[in-house]
Amino acid sequence: MPRAAFGACLRAVILAGCLGSCLPFLSAESEEAAHLAAAAESLEAGLPEQALRLLAGLSDTPQRRFLRAQSVAGIEGPQAALDSLGWPQPPPDWDAAQAWLAAWPSTLQVAVGRQMGDWAHRAQRPDARWWWTLALDSAPGPEDTNHLLLAVAESAAIDGAWMVVRSSSETLWARRAPWELRARAGELLGLAKLRKDLEAGIDFLLALLAHPRLESAAQQRLTLTISEVAWRDRPGAVLQIVARARSLQPSSASSPQLDLYQALALSRLDPDAGARALRALLAEGRRHPALAQQLAEVEAQGDRERSAEERLAAAEASLLLGDAQRAEQLLGNLHRSDEVAFALWLRLPNRPLAEAQAMPVARRPVGAFALARALAREGDRVTAWRVLRPLLAQPAADSALELERLWWGMALAADQAPSERPALLERARAQAQRHPAVGQAWAEWAQGLPLGSHEQGAAWAQALRWLPPDASWAPIALRQALAHQLAARRAWEVAAQPDESLQQMIVQAQAVLQERELNDQHLQAGAWLLAQALVQQGDIAAALGWLARLAERADPERRQRIEGIRQRLKAQSVSADGIMKGG
Repeated sequence: MPRAAFGACLRAVILAGCLGSCLPFLSAESEEAAHLAAAAESLEAGLPEQALRLLAGLSDTPQRRFLRAQSVAGIEGPQAALDSLGWPQPPPDWDAAQAWLAAWPSTLQVAVGRQMGDWAHRAQRPDARWWWTLALDSAPGPEDTNHLLLAVAESAAIDGAWMVVRSSSETLWARRAPWELRARAGELLGLAKLRKDLEAGIDFLLALLAHPRLESAAQQRLTLTISEVAWRDRPGAVLQIVARARSLQPSSASSPQLDLYQALALSRLDPDAGARALRALLAEGRRHPALAQQLAEVEAQGDRERSAEERLAAAEASLLLGDAQRAEQLLGNLHRSDEVAFALWLRLPNRPLAEAQAMPVARRPVGAFALARALAREGDRVTAWRVLRPLLAQPAADSALELERLWWGMALAADQAPSERPALLERARAQAQRHPAVGQAWAEWAQGLPLGSHEQGAAWAQALRWLPPDASWAPIALRQALAHQLAARRAWEVAAQPDESLQQMIVQAQAVLQERELNDQHLQAGAWLLAQALVQQGDIAAALGWLARLAERADPERRQRIEGIRQRLKAQSVSADGIMKGG
C-alpha cells in the first residue's frame, strides 16, 4: 500500500477508535460529523469497505447518501452506485435529471453532478453528458468548469455528438485553462473539424501537431489520427509526420500502426514499393480493412509503365522515407529534362552542383529556384542570388511558391543587394497567406504559456505567421512576437549578420501595420518594435519611415525622443547606449 494511502488509513482507524472512547462526550451532531469525515478520509485512502462501516447507522442526510454511493461504487461498481441513489436504468430524460439534481443541497450539486457523470460514463450509459452539463451550470470556480467542459467534450466525442464536442472544446480553448486541458480540447476540436471539413480538420491537426509544448503522448495520438484519415488523400503529409514522429520518438520506430499507415500512404505515391510494404504486413499477420483492399487496388494496376508524374511522386516519397537510392533509381534521367525531377534530384546527397548549373533545366523557373536554394544551403550565396534574381522579376503562378521565392530573395538580398529588399518586402506583404483559425489558436495558447519563455515566443511567432493582417489578434501577436525576437538584441543597432527568421517576421509585421492607423497601444508598440527590427536588418530608410508615422501621433515629449533616434539613425551613428528599448 502506498505511504499516503497507509497514512490516511491509519488516521481513519485511529479516528474511529477515538470515536469509540469519546462518544459519551460528543453530541449526536458532532458524532455524525466525525463519522462522515472519517468515511470521507477512508474513501480518499481507497478503503470503501471501511467507509461503508463508518456510515452505517447514521442519519439519512444528503452527504451520507453521497458518501455511501461512492463507497458502493468502489465495491460493486458504477451502476450499483447509481442504483443506490435511486436513479433508474434506462434513464428518464433531461428534465428529470435536472429536477433530481436540483433536489440536492446547492453545496453538493457540482460534486454530485460530476460524480454521476463519471459513473454513467463508466457504466456506458447515455446520460453521462447530462450530468456533466448540469454540474457545469452550477460550477462555482474555473477549475471545476474547465474539467467539466473537457468531460462533456470527451463524452460527446464517444457518442459522436460532434456539435457538442465543438462547442465545449472551443469554450474551453477560449479560457485560460491549464495547458494540458487546452491541448486535449484542441485534439477534440480537431476531430470535430474533421467531421465537418476533412481538409480543414487535417490542416488544423497538423498545426496542433507542430506546437512546441505538445506532450509526446498527444503527438502520438495526433500522428495516428491524421494518418488514419489522410493517408488516401494526403499521402505526402502522412509520410512527413510519420518520419517526424520516428525522429522525435525512437520508441515509435517499430509502431505497428505507423507501419500500416506509412505503407498505405506509400502505396498511393509509389505503388511498387507500397505493394511490397503491404505484402510484408499481410505476411506478418497484420489485419486492417484497408490493407487488402489497397493492395488489390495497387496490384490491379499491373506492371504497366509508370508515367513521369507517378515516378516523381514515388521519388518524393522515397526521399521522405530516407531512401535516396530508391529515389535516384526512380528519377533516372528525368532530372535532365523535367523541372520537378531536377528539384528532387538536387535533394539527393553528393549531387554535383557544378554539373547542375550547366543543365538546360536549371534555367527554367522551378529548376532555377531549386538550384538557388541548393547553392544557398551549400554557402554559395553569390551564385544563389545570381540564379534567383531573374526569377524574382516574374511572379510565380502559385501564391505559396511566390511567397517562398520572395522570402529566399529577401534572405539573399540582405548582403547581395540591400537596395532591392524594400521592394521584395512589399511584394511579400501582398502575398502572405494566412489561416485565421490556426492563428487564433496559437495566440490563445501563447497567452497561457510561461511569460517570457522560449515556448511563448515561438507560439506568438506562429500566431503572427497564420493570422490575417486584419484579424483582431494580429496587432497583439505582432507586438509580442517582435518583443520576444528582439529581447536579446541591442536596440537601434545593425546586426553583424541579417537574420532570416527576423526578416520573415518583418514581412508579416508590415502586412499587419501597413493599412492601419497607429491609434492604439498594440499598433504603436508594434510599429516601434518593427522600426527596431528594420534597423537590425540594416534597412535604415524603412525604419525612419515608421518612426515618422509614430511621431505624428506622439505627445511632445515622446515626439522629441523619436526625433532624437531618427537623427542618430540618419547620421549612421546608431548606438543602444542611452536609448531605451521600450516604447
